[in-house]
Amino acid sequence: MKVKRRPHAHAERIRARRHEQHHPVLASQPCDAGGLRTGACFDHEMRVWRESCRDARAATRKQRAAIRETWRAWPGPVTVLCFRYIVDLHTGALDQRRQAAVQATLGVARADIEAALQASAQR
Repeated sequence: MKVKRRPHAHAERIRARRHEQHHPVLASQPCDAGGLRTGACFDHEMRVWRESCRDARAATRKQRAAIRETWRAWPGPVTVLCFRYIVDLHTGALDQRRQAAVQATLGVARADIEAALQASAQR
């Protein structure tokens, strides 16, 4: 019996390795037994990496220079989250994300309170 393989699995592996070659932050992270980083954790890291790069590109020249200087002199571990911290430190993107999260939380809480008030009014 022939085992069916996903035709694109090898292409995904090659694409991920090429991507890691261009992004040394990702290449420094631990891999699975096959040498490829996969799974939900990797997806999260990739999302954080893309957001960080987007925020860094949207920064002013002075902010980008400060990000580069801080990153080159960074004494800590070279991880995606550390890069995110440096970008947030110089661009203020953390404050924007925090405000959006607070607004989302308030919206959910407001909806829960309104539902509870409606339920108690019907009694």
